[in-house]
Amino acid sequence: MIRFARAALLFALLTVVMTWPQAARLTTDASEHYDVFFNMWRLGSFAHALATSPTHLLDGNIFYPESRTLTYSDAMVVESVTAAPLLWAGVPPVLVHNLMLLGGIVLSAAGIFVLAAKLTGSQTAGITAGIVFAFVPYRFDHYMHLELQWTVWIPWAFWALHKLFETGAMRDAMLLGLFITLQFMSSIYYGLFLAVLIAVCALFLLCGTHRGVLRTRMAGLIVAAGTAAILIVPYAIPYLASRRTLGPRPEVQVVMFSARPSSYRAATTTNYLYGDRSARLGRPERAFECRSRAWLTDVESADTLAEMEQLGLAGGLYGELVATLEKGAVEAGDPNLQAQLWGMTAQLLEDPLGRASDAIEAWRSALSARPDDRDAFLALERLLSAASRSQE
Repeated sequence: MIRFARAALLFALLTVVMTWPQAARLTTDASEHYDVFFNMWRLGSFAHALATSPTHLLDGNIFYPESRTLTYSDAMVVESVTAAPLLWAGVPPVLVHNLMLLGGIVLSAAGIFVLAAKLTGSQTAGITAGIVFAFVPYRFDHYMHLELQWTVWIPWAFWALHKLFETGAMRDAMLLGLFITLQFMSSIYYGLFLAVLIAVCALFLLCGTHRGVLRTRMAGLIVAAGTAAILIVPYAIPYLASRRTLGPRPEVQVVMFSARPSSYRAATTTNYLYGDRSARLGRPERAFECRSRAWLTDVESADTLAEMEQLGLAGGLYGELVATLEKGAVEAGDPNLQAQLWGMTAQLLEDPLGRASDAIEAWRSALSARPDDRDAFLALERLLSAASRSQE
């Protein structure tokens, strides 16, 4: 217990350093993102309902007269229950939010310390694992998302899984189910991820289990799954009801926020060493792909075109932007729009791509769409003159 406390204190100090100056502004400042206000509202709404109308915990004070409005996002039950006494005591909401945020990081590190130290027999390995788990760049990319800092129960679930295979005790099986449930109620995303990973890990552990105790271990896994199901299903029912009412999340958002193979090689854009190098591998590429698909379904949408262009330029996706603009120019029925799109394509081809010959053809296409386009004529004349001089 003393070793755990020392490790937790170390992780708390490192969290202060890694998130500085957050610790110096706990009562006044948070991440500059609108989701921070959403976090504080969720914590406050749950605390208010818990004190005044516990049977309406998920009925947030938005979208009246709709019910279950907290299920439109993650209700963060564990964080909200933990924060409620502080809010009832009059602790400022910003301070409560920041304590929950930083506490999630510290407790996640402490949990992985216990797991790694148990599996390796080395406290050094536990400290190393805690540092990696607590300060992986992904956390800082989602620093504004409270529930995504609460990976607290993932290590304990794997700890209980290994204990179950060591002892076969039903107590450990029930602990496994409880930790999976707590992770679901801290972050639904991570709860789903954890359930999949636990199942895969359990399968591998079963493959290495002696036949004489195999039945006992399988029974333990069934008890763990049953425990988790009994606890999670009542929480999931309101979410399923909301899904039937509202439908699933739009596909365009699923594409934007889903990981791709390249995502696992990307650092956050603020990373000092690797941010610039991996900018094309992260969210700008996913966001651009999402916007380009949306624009190609309605090439006359000026707003979507502007958003797509901004994302492409910000992410350095010049080739992808050119290809999308060319497709849109071919599909556009308005000659003025065609000329505009071919002009945008030509400008990108010339600079920054440095493909002057392709830019000439793009300007010719712009003139073909609108012969009176003076800008296209002058640009084409300039490029042809430059090409003639270079040949001389």
